[in-house]
Amino acid sequence: MQIEKEDPKVQRIIRWRNSMSLLNDDRFFEIMRIYIGEVRTPFNKDKLLEQLSSIFRKEQNREKIIAYLSDFDIKIISAVASIENATKDKLTEFFKTEYPVSEIYSELLNLTERLIIYSYKNDREESIIALNPLLEDVLKPYVNVKKLLPEPVLAAHNFDAPFSLSPLFIASFISYIYENPEMCRNNTSFKKKDLERLEEIFPGKQKILELLLKGFVNLKLVKQGEKSLEVDEKRFEIFAQNPEIQQYAFLCTAAAVRLGREGLRSQTQLLLDVAASIPQTGLSKSSLLRTAFLISNKIPDEDRRPATGRFFRILENHLQNSAKTEFSGQIEEAIIDNAIEFGFFSETGKTENEEPVLVPGAGLLNSTQTISQEQKKGILNINAGTSITIMPGLSLKELLPLILFMNVKNSSTVTEFEITRKSVSRAFDKSIMKPQIMDLLLQYNAYKIPQNLEINIEEWQRSYSSALLYKGYVLKVDEKQERLVQNNPKIAAYIQLQLAPGVFLLNIPLSQEPDQFIKDSGLDFMGNVKTAAPEAETINYPLVRRGTNYFNESRKPSVTEQVLYDHEKQVQEFKDSLIRKLDSMELSKQQYEGLMTRIERKVILNEEQLKPETVRMEILEADGMNYTGKIHLLENAIQSGDMIELTIPDETNPSRLEKLLGQPLMLAKQTNDSLVKLALHKTGEIRFYSVSRANHIKIFRTSIFR
Repeated sequence: MQIEKEDPKVQRIIRWRNSMSLLNDDRFFEIMRIYIGEVRTPFNKDKLLEQLSSIFRKEQNREKIIAYLSDFDIKIISAVASIENATKDKLTEFFKTEYPVSEIYSELLNLTERLIIYSYKNDREESIIALNPLLEDVLKPYVNVKKLLPEPVLAAHNFDAPFSLSPLFIASFISYIYENPEMCRNNTSFKKKDLERLEEIFPGKQKILELLLKGFVNLKLVKQGEKSLEVDEKRFEIFAQNPEIQQYAFLCTAAAVRLGREGLRSQTQLLLDVAASIPQTGLSKSSLLRTAFLISNKIPDEDRRPATGRFFRILENHLQNSAKTEFSGQIEEAIIDNAIEFGFFSETGKTENEEPVLVPGAGLLNSTQTISQEQKKGILNINAGTSITIMPGLSLKELLPLILFMNVKNSSTVTEFEITRKSVSRAFDKSIMKPQIMDLLLQYNAYKIPQNLEINIEEWQRSYSSALLYKGYVLKVDEKQERLVQNNPKIAAYIQLQLAPGVFLLNIPLSQEPDQFIKDSGLDFMGNVKTAAPEAETINYPLVRRGTNYFNESRKPSVTEQVLYDHEKQVQEFKDSLIRKLDSMELSKQQYEGLMTRIERKVILNEEQLKPETVRMEILEADGMNYTGKIHLLENAIQSGDMIELTIPDETNPSRLEKLLGQPLMLAKQTNDSLVKLALHKTGEIRFYSVSRANHIKIFRTSIFR
């Protein structure tokens, strides 16, 4: 028999009721007195909660709750609805650049008082903030990502042509590394002479090149030895198989921080999703960081994983740390800064606050453009002598074989290379000889190869082959075994070059031992040679998918500014009527102040709630001689988060009293006195004051909760 799953909204309502019932008695009964009136004994909590729930079903009350919503209210509600497992810390992190922490805490407290939000403990005992499920339907039209990620207003336009990373630029820098492997110190910073050369070849691009090299090293595309850099051709070939946009995203991430496989995947995917979520009008940098925060906290990590086969799943599980990468802020900001430098994002202008406004860069937009093989004919142009100009249009995968035998000379308006004796030697070392070089040049050159270049390459090859010095393990087999060696793929993987009939140079590093080769080959060796296992095969880069725009629909406002303006007028009229009602009632000072606080805190939904008997009488002031009373007041204020007014003799002139307004943070009790740690209002300065010296202490209620 199939059991129907319980309605998720019903589950959320049950969770809300459970959360309310678990409140401490003071908080629970304070809420009941405010919303349903004085609670009489005997009472039943479930029945009280049902009475409270009925308030949110009345259309008149729901309209008042919605009309009360301020701009800050809507932002917090939108954030709570958008952030998965929202907590006070997450919301503080999200809004910290817009509001002081104290204002965020105060706003959360007020929305809790109004029962718009509540908190509950999850399985990990975290205090999760959620919307009141009884109000979800009326709040939904106000949940709007545009409030969280506002479209910027440009105060100044940027008309400069921005730099954009391209396959040709990347290939040009790889060519420079080939030619100058000792270009760096041990910390990957460029040597002085190379800085000068790089400025000549790549004018004004020093920072970009530094970031690019860091990305290469962290992606293990370039290995850093004690004295020199080594380009890993095999890894670059695999890297170049990724779509162009993903190559740039990997480099943005790796240039910021060295991460494990899963961290690299997660952060790179996040960057791609952020890029896809930028509206046409762009976003400020702070909104871009907020976008990253929302995506990383809203979308479960498993949902962002690409669909892959079983083999890749096993491989990923074996190599990665399965824990979800948390949003750290600093890493994401560094990645976005790199994305700006690389042209992944470009600056279209600035806001009034001088904050850059960013849109998808040219490299990101052009990465999907492809040209036909016919159009590629003529991209490469051989100039006089050995100089070659390459125009944009080739992919990194197509450029890698070319730069193996070329040295970059200029990468500004045009990109120029040169074929030299030293550069072709690199190709010869990889067993790429003159016929292959000619084929590569003809593939992208529209004209016949100049005869002088062809003659030069032929002479260089002859000179290269006339005297060869080899270093490594050599395998010698008899005529009978030679064919077996050539046809056995396990042996062929180790062969770098056949030196003579039956004589093979192996690619096993001398620092390693060839025991594994002996085992894999199946050859009958007499004795044992101490040698090493070959390097493990390079694994593919983490699988990421195209970026997803998570906010396309949620950017459409469902509530107009006119509606919000009308609400503001209605609220003011309603408040005025409540105050007139209050003025007509016979109340004590504390009852009047208590009910007025409820009006100001927006918890009064109808006149029936203006009941003086629901205001609990309490002592809010203590004079100088009442030391115990002052301690009691301070403890209450610390617990409730209320501010106090402290009257105390002036430090420079004890005959004069000064009044200080602030929030007490803690009490430090001593033998004959106590010190209150006070955060002064407005300045936020933290000071300690003697309780015994205080002439008067008064609590200013900032919450309806005691």
